[in-house]
Amino acid sequence: MRFSLIDLLIAIAFMTTAIGLTKPLVPVGNPRISFTIEITTGTFLYLLGSSWLYRRFHLFPLLLPRCPVCRDKHRDFVTLSRSWPTETIQCAMCQAQIELRLDGTRGPNPASNMPRFELLWPYSFGGRWRRLEPGVAPE
Repeated sequence: MRFSLIDLLIAIAFMTTAIGLTKPLVPVGNPRISFTIEITTGTFLYLLGSSWLYRRFHLFPLLLPRCPVCRDKHRDFVTLSRSWPTETIQCAMCQAQIELRLDGTRGPNPASNMPRFELLWPYSFGGRWRRLEPGVAPE
């Protein structure tokens, strides 16, 4: 997990927006109900909006999915190289090197022959992998 100050600020901004949106709609009587509605709305807004925000401002994902090679549940990766829109990572368990495309483009990369993947929704928080063939542009 790569948690930084910018990730915290994004989460705070979405939760604050959710509180501002739900405050006029929630009854004043029970604080537990209003808290539950605000947290649920904030989480929903974060999942919907953060993927777009992370891609738009070229931020690296907060949490990566399980390793596509060994399917280890711990999600431990070592970053070998990082240059937008491509990041090369290595699984800490199986030592497989993976090229991760972060901008959504799937053009060819003839210089690399390692497995290529892109992240699907939710991009910022543990999405899913989509396999891209190395050196071949998909149809």
